[in-house]
Amino acid sequence: MASKARFFPYAGLGAAALIVVAYHWFGYYGHYGYDDMEYARIAAETAWGAMPWDNNHYNFRWTVTLPTALFYALFGVNDSSSAIFPMAMLLVLCGLLWATLRRYWGGAAVLLGLAFLLGNQWLLFYSDKLMPDLYVVVGGVAAALVYYRQRTRTTAGGERWAALWFSLSLFFGFLAKLSLVFFVPAFLLVLGGDLLQRRLLRFWGWVLGFTVLLGASYGLLFWVQTGDPIFRYHAIVANGYFLPDCSYDQLPLAMTLRRISYQLPELFLRHYFLTTLLAVPIAVGQLWGSGRAKVHPSSPFFARFFLVLLLAANFLSVSPRAYAPLCLDPRHYLFLVPFAALVAAPTWYDLLRSGKGAGWLAVWTTLLAVVAYGLGIACWPYALLAMVATGRAVLPRRELPRWATLSLAAVTVVALAWAPWRAAAYARTVPYPAQRALYYDFLAQQAPGTLVLTDHVQANYGEYYGGFKAENGPIFLRFGQEKETPETGGQTFLLLNWHTQMQSSLRWDDLPAYAREAENRYGPPIHTATGLQLFALPKAAADSLLRGD
Repeated sequence: MASKARFFPYAGLGAAALIVVAYHWFGYYGHYGYDDMEYARIAAETAWGAMPWDNNHYNFRWTVTLPTALFYALFGVNDSSSAIFPMAMLLVLCGLLWATLRRYWGGAAVLLGLAFLLGNQWLLFYSDKLMPDLYVVVGGVAAALVYYRQRTRTTAGGERWAALWFSLSLFFGFLAKLSLVFFVPAFLLVLGGDLLQRRLLRFWGWVLGFTVLLGASYGLLFWVQTGDPIFRYHAIVANGYFLPDCSYDQLPLAMTLRRISYQLPELFLRHYFLTTLLAVPIAVGQLWGSGRAKVHPSSPFFARFFLVLLLAANFLSVSPRAYAPLCLDPRHYLFLVPFAALVAAPTWYDLLRSGKGAGWLAVWTTLLAVVAYGLGIACWPYALLAMVATGRAVLPRRELPRWATLSLAAVTVVALAWAPWRAAAYARTVPYPAQRALYYDFLAQQAPGTLVLTDHVQANYGEYYGGFKAENGPIFLRFGQEKETPETGGQTFLLLNWHTQMQSSLRWDDLPAYAREAENRYGPPIHTATGLQLFALPKAAADSLLRGD
């Protein structure tokens, strides 16, 4: 039995790795077509030895671009090279939670913790995307766990190495995106508590030293390259733009009040942040019970850290010049999920095993299900969790037969897995594999000078498939660029793709008339696939179109 207990955590880590790989294999959605393609272009230029230093602030998210550049140099510009590092980062995140849960709680809490982590569809969604948010999560989580491990050491020493890893972890997240700032209030609270109790002073001294060294080296590098040690900040300011949904400093006050009152919990409900929503009352309960010694010794730290992060996510401004809370995009809040898993998993494990806390969790999960139903979204993942908690509340407050506990755990996993499964199923309806195959199997084989008229995102994809080299494949023109095209003498194609048109925010009526009327003007498409139509334009029609006649 003891050997089986030791085996379970390792089996859970292996299963997590399989889930990450399987999700990429069966649920690959493709790319967004904007930010991620910009990171890909920067990584490709860096791989060629031309690392950009202009004031495009994306240039300096090096945690994204530099590892990707390495894989592009080794394996070429392609989807596999783009996915290697983000997938590795999610596996690192799984490993960090696995090690922490195994060290402080052990047993099946490890398996539940990984389920609570990977039950967030957006963590899996971004596990193969060139976006910085996952790297911020890894950096912040690693720093917090390094700190807590040092704090709970039973022997003196290790401050220097712990401080180095802490500082490097935060620097790793900082190099990805400045949204690492949302960890600052939580770490300041930790620092303040340690200073008041005169605890870990040597550790914090080393952290200060390493942080100053890293910051000075970073500023010196920019000063040498650009003449401005805070060039990255100035690039961010210069690249600011108005977002109609979340530039709150320029929007009516009522929109800001809605944002900081109820819209973030609503976002969590609509996007099935089950772990985060479960962790809120659990964290409050753990802090309430910590004074009466009713919780695990490690629980108050993670509960407090999670709640401070949650408050920062809701109220902290992203701008130092005006009050502008964080935009309502699920990827911006992924940093909450690992800490929510650390808070929720041990408590849910106790609920399954002994019924502890089942009553008030039954009330909370039922409330979530009712509110979700009222919002008109699929409420049954919340209802399944409510069934588990309610069922455990009415059963005896003692350990159940093994089959009963496993059955309740299985229902929990089904509830957590529903949103990722649904997202993967939707991804399989998207024509991304077909459009990629169309490029490599047909368009890339055309003669030099071939032109392809299409939407903005599809054009970005095409340039990415060609490795961002003009001599590779056809020339892609965005709708509206027809008159800007030099004479090439090559064949002209029109490529329509409902999915990339949607990503380009183009409705059917927004397309140019020649695209809406393509079949009447140019005949039937020469290639069709799921959501794709490729038309070959007769030379006279193409010349007239490109001249603007």
